[in-house]
Amino acid sequence: MAAIDKALESLKTSGSINYAATAKKFECDETTLRRRHQGKQRARRDADSLYKSRLSKQQEQDLVTYIRKLSLRGIPTTLSMIRNSAQDIAKIEVGKNWPYSFVQRHRNEIDCTWFDGFDIARRRADNASRYRAYFDLNTYNMDEKGFLLGVINRTKRVFDVNAKRQGKLLGASQDGNRSWITFLACICQDMTSLPPFLIYQGKPGQVQDTWLTDFDPEHQSAFFSTSETGWTSHELGKEWLIGVFDRFTKAKARNGRDYRLLITDGHSSHINMDFLDW
Repeated sequence: MAAIDKALESLKTSGSINYAATAKKFECDETTLRRRHQGKQRARRDADSLYKSRLSKQQEQDLVTYIRKLSLRGIPTTLSMIRNSAQDIAKIEVGKNWPYSFVQRHRNEIDCTWFDGFDIARRRADNASRYRAYFDLNTYNMDEKGFLLGVINRTKRVFDVNAKRQGKLLGASQDGNRSWITFLACICQDMTSLPPFLIYQGKPGQVQDTWLTDFDPEHQSAFFSTSETGWTSHELGKEWLIGVFDRFTKAKARNGRDYRLLITDGHSSHINMDFLDW
């Protein structure tokens, strides 16, 4: 039995609790003893067991297979992608360090390393004909930007000196309302762009007419949706992928016969399994 376990057993039968004396007697760390006894810390063997059991063996093997499939497609996964995929598979939260232990457990099948560019490949690609071919490819880049409405940025103002001295100028007034809007934009290498996708803060699926008073559907093209926070989500990311990206790029790709490359950032709504598999 480990020293810390002997100390814990001693505390169970002791009439009074003295962590310092007990830790000294059994030669263990006092802080660890106190946290273990108060239930604030697990034994390492119990923590490791819980940590490793976030996914079943079959679920972990499915994730390894998924990583292999992406690798063969030239998309080596990041650790954040592994974490998002694990959460999609098991429908539970996993810790930020879980991907590291997952890779360690499957070292015979997967590995983790830094990737750098290949200078020789860049030199070979450095010619005019390849540049022209590059811009003819169906390559797109999408990104999102959030806007907090109802907040005035710091601005320079002109004021009466006496009013300032009397403490009557505390700052520029703003109405106090706060709402968040997320804007999704996507452009192609040929300098064309897709209609914007705006996510308002509100009940899902309930876009208010008052939000669109300045929108002219006869001369403008845009898409609107809502979420509780005004931020994007897995569902809204998939909605954009199908309803905007695929809809407005399929014709250029000969109705889907040609490949289309979509470059995204690392946000979880763009790198989850449902989004990537589609």
